Amino acid sequence: MANNEKKYRQVYDYLMQYIADNHLQSDDKLPTENELSGHLKLSRTTIRRALQELVDDNIAYRVQGGGTYLSAKQCAKPNLSFIPLVIGNQDKETGFYDYISGAESFLSHHSCYLTVHCSHSDIKLEEQIIQRLIDDGIRCMMIRAVSSHSADFFLHHIRNGIRFVFLDCLPYAVDSDLVTSDNITGGMNACEYLIRLGHQRIFFTDGQENDITTTNTVRDRYTGYLHAMAKHGLQQFSRHISCPGESEQVQKILSELFQTPESPTALFAVNDMHASSIVSALKEIGLRVPEDVSVIGFDGTAIASAFSPKITTVEQQFFNIGYHAAELAYQQSQEQSINSYSFTHKYLPTGMLIGESTKQLLAK
Repeated sequence: MANNEKKYRQVYDYLMQYIADNHLQSDDKLPTENELSGHLKLSRTTIRRALQELVDDNIAYRVQGGGTYLSAKQCAKPNLSFIPLVIGNQDKETGFYDYISGAESFLSHHSCYLTVHCSHSDIKLEEQIIQRLIDDGIRCMMIRAVSSHSADFFLHHIRNGIRFVFLDCLPYAVDSDLVTSDNITGGMNACEYLIRLGHQRIFFTDGQENDITTTNTVRDRYTGYLHAMAKHGLQQFSRHISCPGESEQVQKILSELFQTPESPTALFAVNDMHASSIVSALKEIGLRVPEDVSVIGFDGTAIASAFSPKITTVEQQFFNIGYHAAELAYQQSQEQSINSYSFTHKYLPTGMLIGESTKQLLAK
């Protein structure tokens, strides 16, 4: 039953996006049951239920023997009945599916619908998608942007009254509405967990090729790490290690690091993806995790729980980030006038997921 319910909702959402993408007007005909069944590979019973729901919601009307048509009431609704989410990629490691589920959970209770647009980490394509949405009359949208964006594109549109609600991180030098995790506290908690296990030489590592201060999520996690080290009088042991590039380069950096007299007993990786690459590289150079060195990640994504050993990590609330971003975008869409100089930043708490990549450091 739950599976049938999911399929019916998928058809309903597909039709709502079809209406938006094709700019249907009052009395325009929707695809037939046969067309939808063939295209979506679903039963006509499921298709019929979704079409009937559109009729029940006064979005469409049916003509006996003549098909289903878009109602005048639906066309009278403002364009912002649809709020877009533009996202850089669809990897599970980004929380993509949870962002969508959270956003849909809020919008479904406010007669508003989500459209999702993926740029596949292509900055130019992302800008084209955003520009097309603006040209179509959209004045407010959610963005999980490609991280290396220049500020000029967004600043230009913000000055012209476009409202962006960013998920997770802001492009460098851009201020706008933001819903993210409390990365500073999360970074502190991760480091303090390692300290409680007896570690002192805890190094922070990331895969950044550029200055880490240009990405607010990385900067904040590093800041939390530094705060924890200073709080416990361990600032003399704190160190930032950058491990960008392919696996061979990461192995080379770590191999040189662990040949030094003051090598770390624990590594705090900026995210779960980087943590998994660190663990793999450590294994390749003959170091065991967690027997020789503990590793902790950040995000709480599927890769952390599926990896061997299971990675200890800081958990983000991706569903709630999507939910509150949609809430903020919806509120902005209902405003008669937009204040381009007042922005909301919402920070959600993080939690700890204890895995197998960390262990108590035995006293020597």
